[in-house]
Amino acid sequence: MRAGKLRLLAVAAPQRSPRFPDLPSLAEVAPGFDGTLWFGWYGHAGTPAPIRDAMRGLLQEAMASPQTSAALDRQHGGISPSFTSGPAFDALIERERERFARLISLLPEQTR
Repeated sequence: MRAGKLRLLAVAAPQRSPRFPDLPSLAEVAPGFDGTLWFGWYGHAGTPAPIRDAMRGLLQEAMASPQTSAALDRQHGGISPSFTSGPAFDALIERERERFARLISLLPEQTR
């Protein structure tokens, strides 16, 4: 991109990236589109609460770290970490499940 051989059209996040403030988000170009990349951590259902809470705290701390933000930006071109847990994360998973189920249903039967 910096060499002029690649032209960026939009970022896949629902909002503009601080790294590319003049570049529209895909949601601006294609309303309703959300290409947010996310990762999740799950433990066994029987994980004791103190261990679960400690892991949640460590993950939340890592996602808030300036070093994490800098490393993700450097390595992956603008990923901005955030942290979501509990009911909000469950709701995200359900929205994604519904969204991808709709997309899959649009595929021809032989490609599913």
